[in-house]
Amino acid sequence: MLGSKNTRWVQWLASVGIAMLCASCDSAQQLRVASAGQTGCAPQQIEITDDVSTFGARSWVAWCGAEPYQCSAAGNSVSCKGTPAEKDPPPKRKPKQKSEVAWASREVRECGVSADFPAPPAETRERAEGSTRIFDATLELPNGAGAMSVSCSARLPKKASAQGALDGARDGMLKRIGARLVKEREILGGREVLFELKGEQGMARLLFIDQRIVVVLAIPVSAFGSATAQRFLNSVELLEQR
Repeated sequence: MLGSKNTRWVQWLASVGIAMLCASCDSAQQLRVASAGQTGCAPQQIEITDDVSTFGARSWVAWCGAEPYQCSAAGNSVSCKGTPAEKDPPPKRKPKQKSEVAWASREVRECGVSADFPAPPAETRERAEGSTRIFDATLELPNGAGAMSVSCSARLPKKASAQGALDGARDGMLKRIGARLVKEREILGGREVLFELKGEQGMARLLFIDQRIVVVLAIPVSAFGSATAQRFLNSVELLEQR
């Protein structure tokens, strides 16, 4: 399942029950998110120009303030390098009001939670994995360079304990994708896990909510920047609390 390099992150997420279903999300905002981890600017501070797509590759210029970065995406990687400006930077956008912040809140009602994504994710989808139904909302970066997702399965039997279910979810996730556990900590309602796979790190929160295991995942961390990935994980809330 990991044989196709160009869709590595897509396949890893599918391995833990999270489908990558964001084929329609390839927008300028996605490019801002992809550029943020390498330019030092937040997604909402970046302007995109010179966006060019070719078969299997994409290039664009990301303006972090007045500094341009030449970016490209090919296969499973995004690269941005500082480059001398050959023309004036794009006009600055008008300051946004708080209600217009680029982060998009999404309710995943089937999982009983909401989460804030750095760009709008795909609509919540349902699929079958064997006899199990999986629900997920996913944000995928261009060319499969990274993804953020909230997913859950059908309710577990009432006799299932939270501790046992979380242990099983963690061990099963790591085993199925061949990852190594780096660090784990207890959080309210579950666990936060940092893992490593082939030189890249991913972050996940495993939550036990209403007899369901909810998986909140950002992979790889380097595609988004650690601050953005952590903000995404921290944003998860029970719908009843909103």
